[in-house]
Amino acid sequence: MSYAPTFSPTTQTRNFPEVSQVNGSETPKTTYLDRSVSLIDLKTAANHDWKQTLWTTASYVTLIAFYALAVSTFVTVGLFAPIYLPIAAFTAFCSISPALQIFLKFQKIAEHEGRLAQQSRDFVEEHKKLPTTTSGLSTKLETMGIEQHQIKGVAATDDLTKLTPLIAQYEYWKKEIDNQNNLAEAAKKVIHNEPDNVGQSNEYRLGAIEHRERALKAKIHAAFIHAVIRNPQFTGEMSDLCTIKQISFEERALGDHFRDPKADEFLIFNKSGVSPVTMSEMNDIADNSLAQRMSLAMA
Repeated sequence: MSYAPTFSPTTQTRNFPEVSQVNGSETPKTTYLDRSVSLIDLKTAANHDWKQTLWTTASYVTLIAFYALAVSTFVTVGLFAPIYLPIAAFTAFCSISPALQIFLKFQKIAEHEGRLAQQSRDFVEEHKKLPTTTSGLSTKLETMGIEQHQIKGVAATDDLTKLTPLIAQYEYWKKEIDNQNNLAEAAKKVIHNEPDNVGQSNEYRLGAIEHRERALKAKIHAAFIHAVIRNPQFTGEMSDLCTIKQISFEERALGDHFRDPKADEFLIFNKSGVSPVTMSEMNDIADNSLAQRMSLAMA
């Protein structure tokens, strides 16, 4: 896999989203499986594309409106009260920061919608690759470590095609794990090949940590979907089960360097009886083991 030399640790790669993917506006009584059906519909991608365009437009309209207001204010003050031009200039200067913050906020939302649109298209592609028969899907589930009799509420003769929206998501997240790990390894190679370039090494070191962490988050998503397949009547979201500790890549890197135990905390379950998972454990824990903890949190 090639690695771009212009790597930036803040670059979003392979449309990796870090939020729940199912529309939260759905009624709580619907199952996660029911809500997942919309994810394998290209209309969902088109909807996110439309939102991306909307937010991108709003961000630039904000800047244009600020510029137009500033110019008109300067012209008006210059014509009718030039003595107040310094005050007008100071007011405009103070307004730059809020306007820029609004612009960046709208841009961030637009980028997020773009990642969701691409992710929805990826889900559709993964869905197309799945078997179309119950026997084929049963074999597919076995490769995931799931026997049909282990799925709650599903009999041996039941149709498994209804589970395909979940299986497609699982396949996506498994590939995302490999993709992010590959990017992390590529960053490490750059550090190894150019050890004397301290500035670049630090940048790529942070990048490696970022991609490794994204791989772990993808593993969490994969484990969650794995658990939902076993419990297709689950009506909640992943956020109802666990929380990924929010800590910046820089803080985690520093904590790791100084061996701060809190820096290793990663996945915390909302249910007190389910033990948390540290980042160190996340590197080695198998999908099935993590999915079992998710299932315990569902109970």
